Amino acid sequence: MLWSLDSLLGYAIHEQDGDLGKVHDFYFDDDTWTIRYLVVETGRWFHRKRVLIAASIVTQSGWEKRKFNVPLTKEQVRRSPPIDTDAPVSRQHEIEMQNHYGWPAYWTMEPYVLVPPPEAVSPTTDRTSLGDPHLRSFRELTTYRAWTSDGFAGFVEDLYVDDADWSIRGLRVALGEWWPHKMIGLERHHVSEISWREKLVRFSLSRKQMEEAPPPVRSTASH
Repeated sequence: MLWSLDSLLGYAIHEQDGDLGKVHDFYFDDDTWTIRYLVVETGRWFHRKRVLIAASIVTQSGWEKRKFNVPLTKEQVRRSPPIDTDAPVSRQHEIEMQNHYGWPAYWTMEPYVLVPPPEAVSPTTDRTSLGDPHLRSFRELTTYRAWTSDGFAGFVEDLYVDDADWSIRGLRVALGEWWPHKMIGLERHHVSEISWREKLVRFSLSRKQMEEAPPPVRSTASH
């Protein structure tokens, strides 16, 4: 089934001892279009902490009840390695998390090459400290402009994920500059590039084709 990622923000992360926290964001691989991590906010007002939970360990039950069930304990999460959730996660941090939780490393399950952006690399750069250039924030993406072969068209507002494998199937785009006059749904293959430097998503469509696109896909959950 397809789910709106925006509607999944705020879902409770639940384990056998109770709730661990709530979903604050999703990290997805912009090369494979797959959700890799849930960014979870734990703790109370003065002791909040954001941790990453691998999407691969979330069970299928509980989605309709606004919660994700995970086989973790509060103590595991409390002792989880610190992570900077405002930036792409480095391989070093990911290795720490794999060791802490005992998760299988995603890069051992399929071929994967970590290639940093050329402008971020220098001869003296320690590559183990570089972030994964393909790991991106859903919240950040939903502030990006939608760009066509004719130029600006609107803004990306949401992504739609398949709960069978956490793959991103489509996008919701609001056409217009200040007040959107139409919401459309586009399949992911229409995306030709995501420019993180320019903060825009380029589509292989003209503005006229965007205007003629169908309304957003009807997801299982939406606001």
